[in-house]
Amino acid sequence: MRAAIIIFITLCLISGQVCFSVIGCTGGSVMFKCTYKSNDQHKEKYFCRNRDCKTGISTETQRRWVNKWRFALYDDENSSFFTVFIRNLSREDDASSCGMSVIRSAHTGQPITFSCKYDHKFKTHTKVFYRLNGDPVHVLNSSQSSQSSEEKFILSDSQKDHFNVTIRDISTADSGVYLCGVERHESDDQPSETSITHITFIKEIHLNVHSQITSVQVEAYISKSVFIKCKFPQKFKGNKKFIQKDSSQKIPVDEQNQWVRHDKVHMYDDTSEGVLKVFISDLTTADEATYRCGVNIADDDDPFTEIKLTVNQDHQFSTSSKSAAVIGESVKLTCNYPEKHNETIKHICKENNEKICQNISSSEKKRFEFSDSTAGVFTVIISNCPVVGREGDSAEIKCPYDAKYAKEIKHLCKGKCFTEDAQNIIRSDEVHVKKPKISVKDDTELNLFTVTMTDLRAEDAGKYWCAVKDGFNLPIELMIVMKDGSASISCKYIRNQNQGFFCRGDQPNICVRDGVRVSSNNSINGRFSLTDETSAGVFTVNINNLRAEDSGKYWCGEENSGSFILTEVQLHVNGGKTVN
Repeated sequence: MRAAIIIFITLCLISGQVCFSVIGCTGGSVMFKCTYKSNDQHKEKYFCRNRDCKTGISTETQRRWVNKWRFALYDDENSSFFTVFIRNLSREDDASSCGMSVIRSAHTGQPITFSCKYDHKFKTHTKVFYRLNGDPVHVLNSSQSSQSSEEKFILSDSQKDHFNVTIRDISTADSGVYLCGVERHESDDQPSETSITHITFIKEIHLNVHSQITSVQVEAYISKSVFIKCKFPQKFKGNKKFIQKDSSQKIPVDEQNQWVRHDKVHMYDDTSEGVLKVFISDLTTADEATYRCGVNIADDDDPFTEIKLTVNQDHQFSTSSKSAAVIGESVKLTCNYPEKHNETIKHICKENNEKICQNISSSEKKRFEFSDSTAGVFTVIISNCPVVGREGDSAEIKCPYDAKYAKEIKHLCKGKCFTEDAQNIIRSDEVHVKKPKISVKDDTELNLFTVTMTDLRAEDAGKYWCAVKDGFNLPIELMIVMKDGSASISCKYIRNQNQGFFCRGDQPNICVRDGVRVSSNNSINGRFSLTDETSAGVFTVNINNLRAEDSGKYWCGEENSGSFILTEVQLHVNGGKTVN
């Protein structure tokens, strides 16, 4: 049980003296009322420490708090008393050491609960909660509080040794200083409603409310991975970011524009997009939590995005599958998902060597065709889209390769490399001066071999192959858009002395039946024309005056005695001027 030192206050308001005891705690606050006669209603009121009242505080106006240092007065002219508030009591105020001050932090949209301890002898006393908003403002007491879901503030008293106050749906406007207190009596041994003389504030709480940018729900599945994007305002792109799980210690993202790993959490602070990317692999139920993607700023009011991650076990759909493909051809990937996500946007990503699933680059997206027509299933067709350049301009042919080939010589050929018909264009060890129209760059960190061809001509169109030793041959189609708005497409004969044709259609059988544009027998058809170069084993199709509606799937075909061989070609036209 704490011992309290009594403060004796002498009021110099009227002739004679009225004395009573007020008990406070060092570091705490007190509030008490000083009564006066009705005929003194409009007189100035004073509160002072010494009897001569040469120093102290007085009421200058009524119905308004008057503040001076740690003291405040309020005179309600309609009552027979004025209120005195003393904050941050010290030993010179003759206070016992039973008060405390704490700093608490909360985030917008969340609740927060304060716990205020008191001496057990006050268990039947009324508990109060005040806010200092410049002036002390009463919020509620224990007799007023309810457990209604509509209440902003809720006070619950254990009636033993503490009471709790909960503030719901915190906003930045709730930042400030709050006071927990108990109503006191002239005789605490025999309390009564009429003997209340003052309030002892036993705890001062400094509440800091931090900004929350947004809150999102994320659903994932056990043993799988989840990819999360936290977007920040551009003004924070230079600030360091962090991840925090529940109330645990912050995990800093020390580097920008590169992946940073902490256990199975991978983070990427992308300053160009203003996004923090978070990838969590091998999920378990222990990963189910509330995460915060935050920004470190100087005043400690760290804005953040709240991520509520739920990890489920769902046995109703297949979570993995395998597909095989032939280099240079298309492949169809099938992805199953719970039917409750029918209306959810679907994504596909590619896993890198660190097992991080990364978005498909913008230059590669045109090769991906999505379909989500069947409930619980979406498909992705990856095709070998052409590289397109304009006549007289340059074009880049990008050849990705496996890391194991990093030190090997790379080749670009017109025709399949290491065959008799192949025309060597350039190798990674050749210098630019030997072939001034062609340059090469081998980026061994990105595992990317890039060939740049300048001053493009119609004869540059055709199928090229990227190769390393005999390890792989990757075919890439180069289309040339002529300055007059035409496109030139080179089609290679697979067999000799066949009839070539060029048709349009999603499927080969539809293309042959309904979509033939030109052929060896009908070489001109409107804007389409075909030139046969049988000696070179190719035929070239020209499309004049390109239009946006020309975009689509075409086929280079050849026919011999009723049998057909077709090669798929994807044509993309933007604005009728360029092809992508």
